[in-house]
Amino acid sequence: MQMTETGIDVSELTEQAISRVTGTTNLSEALKKFINIVDEPDYQGMREQYHPSVIDFLGGSRAVSPVDGRTIAINKGIDINDPNSIEECKNDHAIKLLMTRINLTLESQVLPALDQINSEHVFTRDYLENLCKQAPIVPLNRQKLMGHALYAGFQKDYYTSTHVLCPQFEHMIRMILKNSGVKTTYIDPANGIETENGLSTLMNSPELISLLGENLCFEIKTLFTDSKGFNLRNNIAHGLLDDAHAVTSGSVYAWFLTLRMIIKSIENNIAHQI
Repeated sequence: MQMTETGIDVSELTEQAISRVTGTTNLSEALKKFINIVDEPDYQGMREQYHPSVIDFLGGSRAVSPVDGRTIAINKGIDINDPNSIEECKNDHAIKLLMTRINLTLESQVLPALDQINSEHVFTRDYLENLCKQAPIVPLNRQKLMGHALYAGFQKDYYTSTHVLCPQFEHMIRMILKNSGVKTTYIDPANGIETENGLSTLMNSPELISLLGENLCFEIKTLFTDSKGFNLRNNIAHGLLDDAHAVTSGSVYAWFLTLRMIIKSIENNIAHQI
């Protein structure tokens, strides 16, 4: 019996995940099965699971940094005079559910399946760089960087994968928008200087939902930009993580999500060509 820290028996989930990726004939087949062991989250379904608590009516809650105890986010709770407050509570509830789900799926499915495919196949840096060259979603001249991040993940070096991945992931989202004709820069009216928007601003582009889908956008925000989530992009960019907190379940899942997006983009491009 395999138990999580919360006391949940995940033996069956683990066995199913390992079974799905066992006996694959080649690297491509192994990766396709690996990225599909976890279903996409249902953002709206998670929001609707919210039920107001006493705390929500008494003033809400705060999120603090696990590194230094700073208050990093505030939920003011439910204000009967503010109809948007219930929407914020629903969104916060969805984030909490997704973070719990990420912790569970990594321990019970993703990491055991990763161990299994690593025992059957060798994913070299060259192979992963070539994979990135095939992926329409990976920007030109970024294949080596992205391939290096993927390789580090297969080696379970998540210190490296996260620090390389975060800025490259941001640029990948920027180019998805640019290639769809969306402006990704801000011009300072005082001096005319044009600055590229950061990932938090890019993720608020309404066009991105139609390009990536609501559920994927929710995953990305929770992992990279939401202060109530893992907030990887900002924590990495500003050097806010120490040795003890530089690798979290969010770090590992960000690597898995990026791998999934890259492979899906190859599959979708081939299907489009056919």
